[in-house]
Amino acid sequence: MPTIYDNMRTKLEDGLNETLKVCHKSDFCVGYFNLRGWRKIASNIDKWSGEENNQCRSMIGMQKSGRDIIREYFNIDRVQDIDRRKAKQIEKQLAREFREQLTIGFPTNEDEIGLRILK
Repeated sequence: MPTIYDNMRTKLEDGLNETLKVCHKSDFCVGYFNLRGWRKIASNIDKWSGEENNQCRSMIGMQKSGRDIIREYFNIDRVQDIDRRKAKQIEKQLAREFREQLTIGFPTNEDEIGLRILK
């Protein structure tokens, strides 16, 4: 049964950990993925083998800036197929956004451990 965690009525970390304790696999669809936040649920996922029906799958859709949305809307070539070159550009942009996450604030030892586990 899908559950939406809004951090108001249901805290994401608490809800996910309670659910993951009794699961053998998970599928996540998230709008924003915080690399440092992974450590908060990792212990409940790392126990899975990674084999079919015993794994975690995540679909990540990073939000676009208002400027990017407007630029796309007014783009003459609105209908574009994604070729390899465009896919590579998107991949590089996503990696750049993840790197920028890591430059914010002061990383803790727990953050570093969590990132190594995610890796």
